[in-house]
Amino acid sequence: IGTDWEALFEAGYVAEPEVELRFLPWASDDARNEYVAASGHTRRQAAATNPAKIAHAEALCAAHPEAKILVFADYLEQGQTLAERLDVPFLSGETPHPQRERMLAAFRRGDRRVLVVSRIGDEGLDLPDAEVAIEVSGLGGSRRQQTQRAGRTMRPAGKAVVYVLATQGTEEEEFARRRTRYLAGKGVRVHEQTVTDPAQAHSTE
Repeated sequence: IGTDWEALFEAGYVAEPEVELRFLPWASDDARNEYVAASGHTRRQAAATNPAKIAHAEALCAAHPEAKILVFADYLEQGQTLAERLDVPFLSGETPHPQRERMLAAFRRGDRRVLVVSRIGDEGLDLPDAEVAIEVSGLGGSRRQQTQRAGRTMRPAGKAVVYVLATQGTEEEEFARRRTRYLAGKGVRVHEQTVTDPAQAHSTE
């Protein structure tokens, strides 16, 4: 967190990642109604686990067919669903250590291109670098978590992108802006996009 990222970008030591905030519609009226009826943590979780995020994560992975991709999900059930839909492993705190090491080794070698990771990936293990990071759910407005996740794409060369998904019309929008505002202050380019069709990787301003 204390590193002067902008100086590293200017000196050419690492490639500057690009961050895209993707604001998604609700997957269904039922999902929206569940959010409206809830409060507190349950309400925040409803927005964070909007099923539209699963469809959009799939579309983004398909849009980067050659890239190494880390997909971050804070909720275990959401992470498991993502892993099943993408047909890739899910690495969480419940993953036995030997299995965890095999997953990471396969990702480093390029034998495995996509890996879904729980909150344990923020600081709890030595994750390999990736060209794309997709943040399906995050920890409120935590700038530390956002910095850790964006840092996974900071490599000496090549273009890297971090997608931060948030549900339209919920407090998650402001959480996402708050987390990425710190990155913008460190010289990272941050863009906001409004998604009309979560099943498509393209978006409209």
